[in-house]
Amino acid sequence: MRAVPVARAPRYVLELALQYRARGTDEWMDGRTVNMSRSGVLFRGEQDCSPNTILDMRIALPSELSGELQTRIVCRGYVVRKQAIEAEIKPFLAARIRSYRFDRAKAP
Repeated sequence: MRAVPVARAPRYVLELALQYRARGTDEWMDGRTVNMSRSGVLFRGEQDCSPNTILDMRIALPSELSGELQTRIVCRGYVVRKQAIEAEIKPFLAARIRSYRFDRAKAP
């Protein structure tokens, strides 16, 4: 039997403000997205997280993308991989997005 390749969601290079926290914690950490798709996000964060850590994330959308003022994506996912190049440099985290919604009330 031959494996059928799974189409990967298109990735978009976007540098957006992001806040994230491990599920069950209160403190939000700041980060910046590197690229995004409908199924995941690659970002640089303040704090390292281990793979499989469940994350709550808030991503600010500029009005040019959302068509509205103060819009953000509120999503939940989990870390699939991390890469820290050097201890003093913020780590790269790749997270799979499991669910999301648009919050038009206010951006972070």
